[in-house]
Amino acid sequence: SELSGGGKTILLHAMISVGFLFLLCTNYPYQRTFITLYTVLAILVLFGERHIVKKALKKLRQGGRFSRKVLIVGAGARGMHFYNTVVKKQQNGYVLSGFVDDDKKEYLNGEYLGTIKNLNNILKCTEVDDVVIALPTTEVDIIVATIKISERNAKRVKILPNYGILGLISYTEDNYSHSSLVDVR
Repeated sequence: SELSGGGKTILLHAMISVGFLFLLCTNYPYQRTFITLYTVLAILVLFGERHIVKKALKKLRQGGRFSRKVLIVGAGARGMHFYNTVVKKQQNGYVLSGFVDDDKKEYLNGEYLGTIKNLNNILKCTEVDDVVIALPTTEVDIIVATIKISERNAKRVKILPNYGILGLISYTEDNYSHSSLVDVR
């Protein structure tokens, strides 16, 4: 979508340039050369700029800037998958604050902060920007309570959707890692 949007913009600029050259410069001998050079330079600048911005953001995020501290509520399969595919790779600027779950999991290696019942105290004592809810959709009461507690503590809440329950997506790593979080507000 990035490439097609950029291509459409460059094509529009080239068409506008051709139109202006056609209307204003009837005796200009280099119209085609100018349009070709303009289009090639526009493509190079567009993709070069995007590449430079992505590299700069990656470098800044690795240094701790522009990163968001995330607390994952639910250390089951979906919570761990979100951690491994999004947080651990640091591609979206997330840094893990910890996990909250009803049961302490041994594989969390010290990242377990407590139970969901203690979420209010955890949010007050831990530096958190975003709360990602990775609970089963059958746990509606816990999800609603988590949202209310998080909002009371002025934290952004995101829900990791379970489209698998609807039969829309199979949970393979490729499909799941490209799905987005659902913002609550």
